[in-house]
Amino acid sequence: MMIIVFIAIGALVYFAFNANTNRTTSSSNTNYPNFNRTSNANHALDILNERFAKGEIEESEYLKKKATLNQ
Repeated sequence: MMIIVFIAIGALVYFAFNANTNRTTSSSNTNYPNFNRTSNANHALDILNERFAKGEIEESEYLKKKATLNQ
């Protein structure tokens, strides 16, 4: 009877570690943000360009923010 308990506990531990491993290795395939400075700056610049094109911000504010992002 005790062997069944040990097998059950072993199975639970195995599946817990296996689920954790699958989650961490597949995280690169999900939509988690990429904390690469270049890609974040490019994304921010895209948003800034869209806001300027829509007329949401003035040219002076656009140029100031663009200079900040390009630093």
